[in-house]
Amino acid sequence: MKNSKPLLFSVVLACALPITTMAAAPAPAVEQAFNQMDISELEDLGTTGTDPYLRAYTSYRLAIARHLTQHADAGAALDQAMQELEQLHGLESNSDAAALLSMIYGYQIALAPLNAVRYGPKNRKMTDLALTLDADNPRAKLAEGISLYHRPSVFGGSKQKALKAFARAATLYRNGRGGATADWGLAEALVWQGLAAQELGRDDEARQLWRDALVARPDFHWASNLLEAEK
Repeated sequence: MKNSKPLLFSVVLACALPITTMAAAPAPAVEQAFNQMDISELEDLGTTGTDPYLRAYTSYRLAIARHLTQHADAGAALDQAMQELEQLHGLESNSDAAALLSMIYGYQIALAPLNAVRYGPKNRKMTDLALTLDADNPRAKLAEGISLYHRPSVFGGSKQKALKAFARAATLYRNGRGGATADWGLAEALVWQGLAAQELGRDDEARQLWRDALVARPDFHWASNLLEAEK
C-alpha cells in the first residue's frame, strides 16, 4: 500500500549549515527533540538560542512537529521562523538561509493550499537565490527538488527534474558538502529521491533508496514508515 503523504511529511524541508556565512549547525538537541516529536522541548529550545538562523530553524521544526501531531499553533511557529529569516541581515548573500526560507514558504502552502498564490512565487525566488549563491549547496538542491516535486507542471514542475535534483543533493552530501549534519541531510535527500522515483513508477528503486536512507540515519522514521506502508 502506498502512503507517501509528501506534503504531510515535509519534515525534510529543513536545512543545516549556512555555507556562505558559516553560522552554527542546528543543535543535536533540536533534531533529537524533533525526532521524538517532543513539542515542549522544542518550545524550550526555541527560547534559548541567540543566532537568528538557528531560532528560525528550531521554530520551523516546531511548526512541523505541531502539524504532524495535530497540536495547535503550527502556523504561529512557522510565521515566527519566516519572520526571523525575512529579517535576517545578509539573507541575500546566504545560500542556506535562502534555502530554508524557500522551504518555509513551501510549508506555508502545505498548511493552507490557498497560500500558493502568495508563497509560491516567493518559494521559487528563494530557491533560485540559494542556487545562484551556491549551485553545489546540497540544501539548495534539496529545496529545488522539493519545489519541482510539488510545483504544477504548467509552472515548470517535474517529477523527473525533481529526481535529478535529489540525486545531485545526495551526491553532494556524500562528497562532504553536508557538514556536521550530513547524515540526516543525506537521508532526507534519499527519501525524496525515492518519492520521485515512486511517482515515476520505479517502485523497486524507491524502496532501495528508502533503505539507503535508513543506512544513513537508522532512526529516520519517515523512511521506515514508507517502507512499512509498501508491505
